Amino acid sequence: MCNKLTNSQMNYLDVVRIVAALLVLVGHNLSYYKLFFNGVYYPHIQSIAVIIFFLLSGFLTANSLENKYCDNNSIHNYILHRIIRIENELIIGLIFVFFIDLVSIYFNHERYSYYNTFNIRNFFGCVFLINGTTINRVFPNIFVPYGSARPLWTLSIDFWFSIIFGIVYHIIVSKKYFLKFHLIILVFAIFLSIEHFIGGRGNGLGFVFLLGIFSYYIFNRLNQNISIFIFFVSFVLYVLLCIVTNEAYNIYAFIILFGLFSSGLSFFGTVPKGGGGGETILLDFSQNAHLCYI
Repeated sequence: MCNKLTNSQMNYLDVVRIVAALLVLVGHNLSYYKLFFNGVYYPHIQSIAVIIFFLLSGFLTANSLENKYCDNNSIHNYILHRIIRIENELIIGLIFVFFIDLVSIYFNHERYSYYNTFNIRNFFGCVFLINGTTINRVFPNIFVPYGSARPLWTLSIDFWFSIIFGIVYHIIVSKKYFLKFHLIILVFAIFLSIEHFIGGRGNGLGFVFLLGIFSYYIFNRLNQNISIFIFFVSFVLYVLLCIVTNEAYNIYAFIILFGLFSSGLSFFGTVPKGGGGGETILLDFSQNAHLCYI
């Protein structure tokens, strides 16, 4: 299904990304300064952003794979592209965190609370995208996010989800032979992220990622009038759910946000059957949206 996104659809996805990034920024500041009871009478705003990021990432991963296979690219190219895109920005971000934390220690060492994680082991744990993964169940807290960059665990989990789906997609769709090397990577990726499929921190972010993938295959089939109805109903239901449960990480919240995200995207028209290459630019800036956390 070689679908191409329209400019308006790409703009919508960029707006979603920007809103999620702002939710992270605002949410963490509200929590840090203990303002407006963030996380007391309603879920932490930054937790809502995590769900949005995983929905967006699942959607863009499916979009990337579908369009790369239309161009006859291999799974090797897909994996290499994912690694390069993440590492180019991640390493710069980690270096930035290193200097920011040094400044924080120098000027306010008594309030700096990340001494135990501000070390070379966790730095390279982030570089190799294994911090916050299932490996910490085997070796408790051996690799955790580096220094003050606490939310980087989401980037690691998201990366391994995208690798798993990429290889599975390759097995199902590609007519090429399946290499043992792919199997090794697949098993390793499943091991690192397995607890996050139905539980773990985030209470099932793998399920959210799959909802994002599913959204890619169904959003352009939604009737626009129905989409408008679904969008506003989902919005109202989500607000009420947040007030009543005070939880962001539950299956009801995941499904309602999925409906909100998919129906909103449907507003911008059906996807044309070819043409346009703008999705590459969108993917480069949006696929790694979790880096906004740094």
